Amino acid sequence: MEEVRGEAHDAGKLGRMEGSDVTTPDNASSGALANRKRRDMERVDEIRPWLEACSPDEPIEQSDSRYVRLWSDSGPDAARPTGLRGRDPIAPLLDAIELRRAGSCQLFSGYLGTGKSTELKRLKWELEQRGSAVLYADAQRYHDLAHPITIQELLIVLAGAFGDAAKGLVGADFVREDYWTRFLAFLKTEVVVESAVLKLGIADVKMILKKGMPLWEKIADLLGNSLANLSKDVNAYVREVVEVIRRRTQCKRVVFLFDSLERLRGLEEGFHATMESIERLLTQHADFLRLPGCHVVYTVPPYVLLRGPEIGSRYDGRLRVLPAIKVLERGPEIRPFPPGIAAMADIVSRRLPIERVFGDHQLLEELIIASGGHVRTLMSFLRDLLTNAVRGTLPVTRGDVDEVINSFAEEARNAVRPEGVLLLDTIRRTTTLDAVKEADLGLLARYIDSYLVLCYQNGEGWFEVHPLIRDHIAKRAAQMAEEAAAPKQK
Repeated sequence: MEEVRGEAHDAGKLGRMEGSDVTTPDNASSGALANRKRRDMERVDEIRPWLEACSPDEPIEQSDSRYVRLWSDSGPDAARPTGLRGRDPIAPLLDAIELRRAGSCQLFSGYLGTGKSTELKRLKWELEQRGSAVLYADAQRYHDLAHPITIQELLIVLAGAFGDAAKGLVGADFVREDYWTRFLAFLKTEVVVESAVLKLGIADVKMILKKGMPLWEKIADLLGNSLANLSKDVNAYVREVVEVIRRRTQCKRVVFLFDSLERLRGLEEGFHATMESIERLLTQHADFLRLPGCHVVYTVPPYVLLRGPEIGSRYDGRLRVLPAIKVLERGPEIRPFPPGIAAMADIVSRRLPIERVFGDHQLLEELIIASGGHVRTLMSFLRDLLTNAVRGTLPVTRGDVDEVINSFAEEARNAVRPEGVLLLDTIRRTTTLDAVKEADLGLLARYIDSYLVLCYQNGEGWFEVHPLIRDHIAKRAAQMAEEAAAPKQK
């Protein structure tokens, strides 16, 4: 754009210097560049609000005009057919909280971009309508989720985040000290520490905890021998804060929603270590995750469902995973599911004018099917299309749509390792995880985490390989079978 501005400026200057009223190649070029610049800026102004409305990372409130109800109530008057996503995903969480007076601990999961945080916000609103005091915290503010997390780290983060959220609810003066100050005192009285630790301030503790700096590793090792005392300290602090919240809000029930733990994933080489750390937290340390006097809901990665029976029994209710939207019928063949396609088209229509952007609804339908019913992928498709349209055309063309789909498909194909082809082909053919071997669970978790394997609800849960790579996987598996069957040359 700057280059165009420069050329237009130089051409215009040259025309003025010659003082000619006659249309010359130079001032004609200047006019064309100026028109192109004006057209580009008008297109940018037109597209920008659509692009912003398609942010894949923005949780929305149910009062937002972009919110689409994708779940069903029971009974004949259900707003949406149950085949889209099953029943209301937050209803079991809400019911478990209301049924347990003393407190509860539950897990909620979903693929990034399926609307998990949006549904968690709806849970918050529903609880508040029923007279609960609800605290919400985002794990990303307190820990680098690209690295494994220990129970010691999580307990400190939980207490610190609990106190920070309480400040927003009842005011900064609610207790004598926040947990960060209290934790520094705990370190200096309960743990043998180095002189460098004694000099730490609150900001230092937060920074080294979030960044996983070497000094924190030393502290974590020391805390490993004081886990029971650390847990007692955290529980004492939470209990004190809960009492203050009840007193100031007159709410008998306090609920803590701890979001974004599902973003724990690690870099490729460290993914298994991160996966094992979250599984260890949820199994071996489940009792430590219950906070006294309140209800807690943690969001966790979708690959945790691979350990569903082992993990779910430790919590109040089974693990709930928010599935993708069903846009294809179950089975190895690609057969559209019209209600799901219509629901995703509704999502799109609340963000941009479909006629202006697509013209032909068939193009939008193809884009929706290619997304696999995964909202984040669809939003990414739309953002790429809109960005390309600034210098392209509106409505977009079939070539524009194919280019975006093919680009994403290539990235997805490149993410599949040779050792993963047969695993993915088994899921493609069976639509279940029944035949997955124990040795392949780590690889499967990676594919679930990167949306290459999607979960759906249609009366029962089932799984599909993402449509972007389904044909590729079938062809590669057949090719590998032929190669294995061919006689080996001596």
